[in-house]
Parts: sequence; C-alpha cells; structure tokens
Amino acid sequence: MKIAILQMDVKMAQNFADCEQNFIRARELIDRALKRGADVAVLPEAFNMGFNTAKFKELADTNAAHTKKFLSEISQKGGAVLIGGAINSRQNKIYNSAFIYQNGAEILRYDKIHAFSLARENEIVSSGDKLGICEIKFQNRAVKIGVAVCYDLRFCEIFRALALRGAQVVFVIAQFAQSRIEHFITLAKARAIENQIFICAVNGCGYTGQGESFGGNSMLIGPSGEIVARLGKKEAVKIARADLDEILKFRAKMDLLKDMKPKIYKEF
Repeated sequence: MKIAILQMDVKMAQNFADCEQNFIRARELIDRALKRGADVAVLPEAFNMGFNTAKFKELADTNAAHTKKFLSEISQKGGAVLIGGAINSRQNKIYNSAFIYQNGAEILRYDKIHAFSLARENEIVSSGDKLGICEIKFQNRAVKIGVAVCYDLRFCEIFRALALRGAQVVFVIAQFAQSRIEHFITLAKARAIENQIFICAVNGCGYTGQGESFGGNSMLIGPSGEIVARLGKKEAVKIARADLDEILKFRAKMDLLKDMKPKIYKEF
C-alpha cells in the first residue's frame, strides 16, 4: 500500500478566505501525491482552518459540507483513499473530526474522543463516543483501517481496541507542537509496537500563532516499531510503502494480542 504523507503547513485561519486558501493548498498537495501513484493520501488534523481554538466557533465548517464536497470530488476523480481532519459544526455543536473517502463516498467520520484540555479544546469541542474503524478496498480485498486525532495518541486504550477489531493500519492526524514532538515520536512508535500494526502519524508544520511551531516529523511506522519513513519539520509530501503482510509475519513469531489475559486484567 502506497501511503502519501501530506505534511501540510496549515494557515491559522482568521477568516473564511484563509480557510479557502487551506483547501487550495491541500488540493495541491493531494495532486502531487496522486501523480506519484498514492493509494492513500493523508492530510493532518484541522487542515481546513488550523488548530486555533479561539476561531473554532466562528470558522467551523457547517455540517462539514465544504470538507465533504472537497474530499468526495477528489477521491471520485483521483481514485485514492483520502483522509483528512476538519473543524466542523453540527446541530450547534463543534467537532474535531477525521473523514475518510473512497471513490467519492464517505467511508467514515470519526469525531475526536479526547479533546486537548491544555488548549481548552474540551471547553469548545464535543467529544465523539465511537471508535474510528472501517474497511477500504485495496487490490481487490478489504483492509481494515483505523483513525485517531492528535491528543488521542496519548491514550493507548483506543489503539488496543482498534487492533483487537482487526485494524492493520491506524492513521493519526495531528497538530503536535514542536515543544512536545518527542512525545509524538515516542508514542507513535509505542502504539505500533504494542499492537503490532502500522501507524501512520501525519503532523502539521509551520507557525502556531502562539509563539512556537508545529513539529512535523510525520512518520510511517511498521509493526516491529521500525520507522519506514519520516519527514522533517517543513511542508512536504512523502510516499511510503506499507507491506501489510509484515503484520502476519511478525505476529507469527510473537503474537502479543493472542497472549493477552483480559480475564485477569478485569480483576485489577
């Protein structure tokens, strides 16, 4: 599976014109990925407006209409699976969501479960209550994938639940700041190792508007914890290959999920 990591310098939108510029830039990055034969192209968290909680209510995409139209049209014409995050509103509530589209159709909408309390996101954004897991079509077979959003990465329970439900690749879309980038790297590797799956962690880059920058370092990590591909701190598109057969080969030697003791854990 050829995965395009779209490490985007998302403009911290101050108005809807800025949001439109983000869609234009996202389209340019996706087009670059499609020309290189990507099967899946992944944008970071909140690519529509940036992670600026002060503007969430004002600039949220109503019913995610613009985001859905954007991803639907490109996935219909381009053929690749598209994954991207958007701040959106629904029934007078704000959500930080990830969307997955294939062949013009919405395969999954996942609402971020863990809002980032440090940035007071939890005071603005309504949390989701369902796991982000679905099937996509790849080379005439169904492949289960999962998705998580940024702060979710710190909660191992989500990733174990996704792995137990058969997810082979979990996509983490994020806007991790440079000051916490070592957490991003370490946690992403840990989630791959402890669940023996691929983790594709796609971070933003560029200025946060609050005195620091987003840390980039987007990665594809294999089931043994090896870094298959990693970007730097600047905007870039990188194609990385995930050989899904590696999961079975690795688990044939040491199957962590099979060796779990859930009945005992319940007694703790």
